[in-house]
Amino acid sequence: MEKTKDRIYADCAAQHPPRQVAIEEAMCAIRNFGNPSGVHSAASDAAAMLFEARRKTAAALGAKPSEVVFTSSGTEADNLAIYNGSMQGMRQGRNRLLVFVGEHKAVINAAKMTERIGMTVDYVPSTPDGVADIMKLEHMLDDKVAMVSLMYANNETGVIQPVKQAAQLAHKCGALFHTDAVQAVGHIPVSVKDIECDMLSLSAHKFGGIVGAGALYVRDNLPIVPQMAGGMQERGRRAGTEALPAIYAMGAAIEAAYADMEREAAHTEKLCSVLKERLKHIDNICFPGENAERLPGVLCLLLPGKDGERIALLLDREGICASSGAACTTGDAAASHVLTAMGYDERAAKGALRFSFCAENSFADAERIAEVLLRIIDE
Repeated sequence: MEKTKDRIYADCAAQHPPRQVAIEEAMCAIRNFGNPSGVHSAASDAAAMLFEARRKTAAALGAKPSEVVFTSSGTEADNLAIYNGSMQGMRQGRNRLLVFVGEHKAVINAAKMTERIGMTVDYVPSTPDGVADIMKLEHMLDDKVAMVSLMYANNETGVIQPVKQAAQLAHKCGALFHTDAVQAVGHIPVSVKDIECDMLSLSAHKFGGIVGAGALYVRDNLPIVPQMAGGMQERGRRAGTEALPAIYAMGAAIEAAYADMEREAAHTEKLCSVLKERLKHIDNICFPGENAERLPGVLCLLLPGKDGERIALLLDREGICASSGAACTTGDAAASHVLTAMGYDERAAKGALRFSFCAENSFADAERIAEVLLRIIDE
């Protein structure tokens, strides 16, 4: 289905529009097919393309190519990290996982599954600004903690988390540290050396790649046991033939995202400022996390007493694509766990809307969104 010509797409945090270079590289990999694990020339060509994508992904993170494990998505990368952090902890007599209460469901639900093997999951609380409470995290740590998982930036509010501090605290008590950086990579500088994390998750479609590729950074010399039984792909860390078109496109997309990061960040943040300025006089409106450091281009707002999902559907009728929360929770009748953890009651949290922009959006888009949203609320 072709994109509607006059549609305004303001849901880039859910799915960033594929970059042209990513589309071109995906088609290149489709045409020059071969299984990277084979021995003939077509396989060798595919293996070279796979390594090129690995090199570009590693370079963006400040990592070594050997530390990048390709997956099918950020969700799979999160699950692989949580599974391994738990298993390694159990072998060392550590049976606790500490997880930020505002994590993506991929981390929260993966952590809950470890309870079946004897892990205890404890949740690090949020401050009213949506930031993980570092002081409380410090008090929660002990020699039974296997791993701490704290997202780099929140997918609903855009709030950036104190991952470096959390990693230092985790390591101080001998625990591993994982960060879900799916929402951050490609939008702000992310350095695994600076964070000193043990594992980091990312996903291609969040920064202009195509759906079907993600990656888990795994610190050198940290053993990883695959979740799926199969072949020895990814050095035995993730079985299954790599999705080369999506992975090759991801390498191109992450390189392009980092090259254009500063300009795109400045542009999208201005769009958020314009939209916020137009909407700030709405009765009872609030902007969760507005006092915290946030990702550029993401604006979360609350309209207490309104139905955010219904408003998102009305916006769609006007040709505006926005979100009433995280894409993975659409259709869930419950209020956002992220917003309730920040102290908002369910009535207020159900009035959430998220607008997220990319370089393709214009100031006219922001003005049009404000005009239509004000009319919908007034009606």
